[in-house]
Amino acid sequence: MSDQMLVNILKQGVSVWNEFRHHQWVENPDFSGEDFSGLDFTGADLNGAIFDNCNLTDTNFTEAILHSASFTNADINRANFTRADLRHAVLSSSIHRDNADFTDAIF
Repeated sequence: MSDQMLVNILKQGVSVWNEFRHHQWVENPDFSGEDFSGLDFTGADLNGAIFDNCNLTDTNFTEAILHSASFTNADINRANFTRADLRHAVLSSSIHRDNADFTDAIF
């Protein structure tokens, strides 16, 4: 179950989220079950984030830090992970994985 306070901060934009994360580190922020379709998270520090069962269709994660993030049963249809840091991320059971863009992503 997601933490609604963290969801609200993230939906305010990357600069607000990164500033919050810099000052108040949250270990494994849980965004499970949320709909982030079409949002732009370019350059976001989402290290260890949990996106299980999320709708991430058309979400932009270009250059995002997603080290150890979890995308279990997440719909990543047409999501953009260009140059994203996906080291140790769990993508194996994400939905529409073949339609996502992983150009120059770090695994």
